Amino acid sequence: MVDTRPDTATTPGLPGPLQQLARNAWQAVLLIGVSAVLLGIMALAWPHATLVVIGVLFGIYLLVSGVMQLIVTGVVEIATAIRIRSDAVKFR
Repeated sequence: MVDTRPDTATTPGLPGPLQQLARNAWQAVLLIGVSAVLLGIMALAWPHATLVVIGVLFGIYLLVSGVMQLIVTGVVEIATAIRIRSDAVKFR
């Protein structure tokens, strides 16, 4: 049996790390594709349960996102206040 695949060392295309990623990522793409098909079948088989799960996950996402935004806002305000105060001390 003859190997008809092109030699990756002489084939022009993606440079070093990108070529290696493309060569090794097919398993992840396959897993994601199979998972998407199975989840699609489950969504069609149990539409009501799917909507409940999606609603709960979206609610959790909104809660986590809101809390993180509040935390980030507080951190930015504190950092800004410290920077303003330290600048004011430098001018004295």
